[in-house]
Amino acid sequence: MSHLPISIELRLLRIPTRWFLSEEKYLMPELDHAGRKLEPILDDPGDLRTEFLKLPHNATSALKFLEKIGVWSAWKVRTITSADSRVGTPIRGHSLDGAFGHRYLNGLGVLPLTTEELWEEQAYWRKLLLKNLSPLRSKFAAPPRDEASTAEKETFATESEFGNTLPIHLEWKSGPGQYPHAVIQPLTGREFLIATAWLDIVRHERVQVCQRKDCGLPFTGREQKYCGDSCAHLMAVRAFRDRERKARRRKGGR
Repeated sequence: MSHLPISIELRLLRIPTRWFLSEEKYLMPELDHAGRKLEPILDDPGDLRTEFLKLPHNATSALKFLEKIGVWSAWKVRTITSADSRVGTPIRGHSLDGAFGHRYLNGLGVLPLTTEELWEEQAYWRKLLLKNLSPLRSKFAAPPRDEASTAEKETFATESEFGNTLPIHLEWKSGPGQYPHAVIQPLTGREFLIATAWLDIVRHERVQVCQRKDCGLPFTGREQKYCGDSCAHLMAVRAFRDRERKARRRKGGR
């Protein structure tokens, strides 16, 4: 088997989608069918994942984040089974068909979700990172042996389909020093989370934990004490106020 090194680009794109809370308390996506123009997500992938993992547990925060992501999940209707309990029922009339960048989608049903399902997803990825992605590495294993049972093979294939399969394409970079590179173009929030995990494992990223005691969020991709600018800023403010209090006490003691 030949092993050829190749660079990988994560290209985040958003399918224009408006989110709202239904009377039944479902987070409902409404696709913009006026056009198929994809919108680039300019946030750093690591920062975007951190934002999701820190998301407060309320509908307002959930809707605001989902507006930034676009579609959260979409599946071919015929493949939706009890194999993945987090998969819901597609919304009638809300399907993804046609060209979306480098991908052609056919009959993918866009799924709503509850806030509880979103928090379960959040807890799942936080747990994976806190365990240094080791549970995910174990899932990225070779298929079962030929003598394995049919049930074992089907379970492996199902878990791989829903948790370890993403479209990837080859793109030729024009200009000086022309070279091909692989592009992962996630179009849903769930695809985005899988893609970031892929890159963490390929790059052998070290998982760190935010040193702000009331945060403790796991993160990768940066060598620093805190998971993001908000925690770093808050700790800087706290340190400044602490220095001011100490200075006032010293003056009062003179």
